[in-house]
Amino acid sequence: MPDVTFVDPKDAAAIAGAITNTTAAVIVEPIQGEGGVRPIPQAAADAITAACRRTGTLLIADEVQCGLGRTGRAFYSGALGLTPDLMALGKALGAGVPIGAAMFSDRVAAAARPGDHGSTYGGNLLACRAALTFLDELAGGLQDHVVRVGAHLERGLRAMAARHAAIRDVRGAGLMWGIDIDRPAPAIVDAARQRRLLINRTSDTVIRLLPPYVISEQEIDEALPLLEAAIASTVEGSLK
Repeated sequence: MPDVTFVDPKDAAAIAGAITNTTAAVIVEPIQGEGGVRPIPQAAADAITAACRRTGTLLIADEVQCGLGRTGRAFYSGALGLTPDLMALGKALGAGVPIGAAMFSDRVAAAARPGDHGSTYGGNLLACRAALTFLDELAGGLQDHVVRVGAHLERGLRAMAARHAAIRDVRGAGLMWGIDIDRPAPAIVDAARQRRLLINRTSDTVIRLLPPYVISEQEIDEALPLLEAAIASTVEGSLK
């Protein structure tokens, strides 16, 4: 799109300089999903907050992937101290039924009129019922479950990283994790599938793990050795 400026999230000074009185909005993904499961640095979040307050710029948070309990929090923006004016939601919201939602602050909602935001498919009964059911489950203990099993998964991943020099980084929260490998990840995805473990990759070298919210600690303990074997076989194969 025209008139869009991309700023390195690791450069807080560049973020502050890019947001001016003529900036309409800042769009931020609190944890970049396709970008490699990268939580934005706290310094970047602080720079965004300060600049939006100074200029009146709207803040839009893309929580389609990291929102709605995926990280063990309702929204990951709160973990960074961000207060979005608009928020994009989807994926988990329908528990498998396609649905998306846009949340507005009171300030934005007061400026919106019927027809400003619409969808031919939006508001259908099946999708909305699925979303309401999911939200009931999330508030009824599912989010607490994500926190618990997410911590168990993190411990397993960090222990794995300590055993394998090829793992450069483990990052994420709850049930959203990225394992940064020192080589292209597609071969590891293939090796895992041969072991009947489905994972995917993003940003070329990052294995992305987005297990279902209802995964158990026992299932995590079954999956981690398969993942470690896939990584080890790929690394060992490249040394031959």
